[in-house]
Amino acid sequence: MKKKETDLYQPVKSFLEKAGYSVKAEVKSCDLVAMKNDEIIIVELKLSFNLELIFQIADRQKKSDSVYAALPLPEDYYKNSKWKSAKTLLRRLNAGLIFVSDNGNVQIVFHPADFDSKKSRSANLKHRRAIITEFQSRSFDGNTGGSTRKKLMTAYRESCVKIAAFLKKYKKAAPKDLNEIGIETKKAQMMLIRNYYGWFDHPENGIYTLSKLGKKEYTKYLPPK
Repeated sequence: MKKKETDLYQPVKSFLEKAGYSVKAEVKSCDLVAMKNDEIIIVELKLSFNLELIFQIADRQKKSDSVYAALPLPEDYYKNSKWKSAKTLLRRLNAGLIFVSDNGNVQIVFHPADFDSKKSRSANLKHRRAIITEFQSRSFDGNTGGSTRKKLMTAYRESCVKIAAFLKKYKKAAPKDLNEIGIETKKAQMMLIRNYYGWFDHPENGIYTLSKLGKKEYTKYLPPK
């Protein structure tokens, strides 16, 4: 049977009532309002994580002490990476997240809490450094923002293009020869051995040439003149 948002109401209501709150539905357009003394909690019930939910959370925060999003427990919660992004967004909004299972069990994934952006950046220094390294490793802007379903220019691909152009010019080379174009020997050796795009041939020990595919493909990524 297809779920409805109303199916989430009773389990969340019962959970909050056990915690000492008085609960009522559809109060001034809010799906669920819970009160204890002067504290107001608003819970928005949704079958999926969407933009409407985000708009509602932002609006409800003007009127309450805390806001939660309540959704059915997703079957792909532990497999789908979108939930990691969804949780990050809710935390940034200082909102809480509730999951309701098919048998009515209520799970508080996290409570609303002030988001510490500085702490978040510190915890993600590895990813920050990766962006800086990738940015600084590209010598030109070989992509168009917003592109999908097309091969993108990356620092790795740019290095492969440089190697391919070198091999096109000199016919063959050893990894150490690529120091001439600024690619360190160890890195060049790794790229040639890995041959991720199939652009290189290995006709003899320690020597590499440009493959038939490489001759055809690498020119597509040359920087504009």
